[in-house]
Formats: sequence, C-alpha cells, structure tokens
Amino acid sequence: PLYVATVDPAGGILSSWRLTDYTDHREWVADLVASPTSGLFQLALLTDQGRIDLRDVPFQIESARIDGRDRVTLTTANPSGWSLRLEYTFATEQYSALVDLQANGLSRGTDLEIIFPHGLPRLEKTAKTDEQSSATLAFVENSFIKHRGQKKPGWSATESGTVQWVGARSKYFLAAAIFESGTQGIYEAHSEGEESETHVRTSVRIPLGEPGGPPLSFRLYAGPLELHRLEKYEAGLDRAVDLGWKP
Repeated sequence: PLYVATVDPAGGILSSWRLTDYTDHREWVADLVASPTSGLFQLALLTDQGRIDLRDVPFQIESARIDGRDRVTLTTANPSGWSLRLEYTFATEQYSALVDLQANGLSRGTDLEIIFPHGLPRLEKTAKTDEQSSATLAFVENSFIKHRGQKKPGWSATESGTVQWVGARSKYFLAAAIFESGTQGIYEAHSEGEESETHVRTSVRIPLGEPGGPPLSFRLYAGPLELHRLEKYEAGLDRAVDLGWKP
C-alpha cells in the first residue's frame, strides 16, 4: 500500500520505486528512481578474476506471496561455473525490502559492491531546492558522513570499518542500504562527469563470506525522511534527517 516496486530481470535492478502517497512537481506519483536503466541501486561482484557487473547478467525471475509479503527471486547460472540467487522480500508496512544474495562457485575473498550511482531524482519544482538538500550519506565506524553538492572532477572520499548504512537523500526522501550489526566494509564516494555536470557516485564493498556460506543480507529503505520511521531501524538512519545547526 505504501509503494509500487518494479524488478527488472535484466540485471535484477529496481527500475522504479513509486510512492503511492507522494507526488512530484508535476503532480505525478513520486518515483525515487532517477533512471530506470540505472536502477535505484546497482550490484557488482569483485572477484580475483575481475569485476562482474550484475546489470550485464540476465536472470530468471519468479514471484510469490508469502505470509502477506511479495517475494521476487532471481536466479542465474554462468557457463564458467558460478551461480547467483538474488531475492527481494518487500515489506507492506514499511518503505523497505530485505535483499538477499547467495553466490556459489566464486572464489574466497569476493566482495559485493552496492552502488547508488546518481542519487535521488529531482522531485521539487525548483531545481535549486533539491540541489541544496541533496547529499550522499553513510554511517561508518559510528561516524556520520555527508557529502553535499557538486564536486570537482577527480574528487573522492573513502572510509573503512563497521558500516551501518550507506545511501543518498533529496530534500524529503532517502534511499539507503542498511547492514546487520558488525558488518565490515569499505565506503567510497567519487565525482563523475565533467566540470559543472558532475555527480557523486556512492558505493560500499562488503565481503561475501566463505563460499557456500549463508546469503549476504541487507535492508533497503526508500521512502520519506520521517524521523519516527528511521529510528525504528536502530542503525543511526535518523541521522539522515536535517535537524538544523548543532548548538
């Protein structure tokens, strides 16, 4: 009832995430996906044989309704011997989904990369309104990281340690990947584009664990910047809300 999500079997990306109770400046249903081909976020596998961009991977897709929740399962098997199972379980009472990735046949030391490529789309009538509030965000080692506005070409930032969440916000909305307590990873942000056309690409690298082990899981939040909703995740997600200057 809160949102309508679309899963594309080409890459397993979320090609739209429409909020049923909100509209944009055109009075259309607000969609938190800036580009359907890029998705709300992207996934890649970093192996000792190179990078596997899941946008290039065709999946078989199945959907089911279990305990009142929609579950979409995507599977693929590569001729070189590895296989993947990507599963989304969509919450009904929250603006969120549980994401599980199970990989088999990949070498030890493989990382999952989760990327927010463009931030959130412009939804306000005046572009400057969104630009002033847009930011890429992370909560790493109990430190809140926030990068606002356009950056010069070549700009980058990185932080490693315990990653609680990584994401992007606009004036009123947030999209973030929330990790289980104690998850170790590397957060990275860098500018893409040229001069005044740059944007910040935000990503996090998380170890997949031992081959054949349990799936890597994280929680996706994609919805309004409402403090009472974000506090329920108990991961410092409420820090994304701008409460003004510190005293």
